[in-house]
Amino acid sequence: MNVRRAVGGAWGQGGRVKVRNTPLFLILVLVLATVLLLPAIALANSGILGDFQTAYPSSSSDNNASCQLCHGPTTGTFNAYGKAVSGVIDADTGVPDFAAIQGLNSDGDPTGSTNIQEINAGTQPGWTAGANNTLWSRSSGAVVATNQTPPAWITGSIDPDAATPTSTSLSIKAPRKVAKGTRVKITGVLSSADAACVNAQSVDLK
Repeated sequence: MNVRRAVGGAWGQGGRVKVRNTPLFLILVLVLATVLLLPAIALANSGILGDFQTAYPSSSSDNNASCQLCHGPTTGTFNAYGKAVSGVIDADTGVPDFAAIQGLNSDGDPTGSTNIQEINAGTQPGWTAGANNTLWSRSSGAVVATNQTPPAWITGSIDPDAATPTSTSLSIKAPRKVAKGTRVKITGVLSSADAACVNAQSVDLK
């Protein structure tokens, strides 16, 4: 049997094999390079998430959403919080200044909660419930989608619970004994956890 003929005439001088199928060879090289680069790519994408975990170690927002804390359904897009984070990344260290955007309500959720309030509550500063979210391109910064819903795989609550009304108390100060028909002034002090107001009202005792 002619071995050279069996391998399709791929033998060169000196009996060395010559790679004739160049496109296939390039594909193999590209696949190998991709496999070798995957850990570096994953590290680059997880870097900001690691910075967030360092800044807010007690928050569960990152655990509940992983990369979608800042990204859309794919890492090629930013959600509202990710867009804000991308604007405060230090050019030298690559670490975001999270404190600079803590006071924002990036996702515009109906409770009016700031980013730090959502982070402390373990909810999502970049997502609000329903089809009310905008996505931006990670590369260009342009809006690529509106009226988006949060990814279904995010666990936990998307928004904090709406604030419940605080209890109030009313104290009224009036003379202990007054003659019938005497006009007196009653001052009521309304107090709550959030505010205190004073209201004066004159009434006739009957």
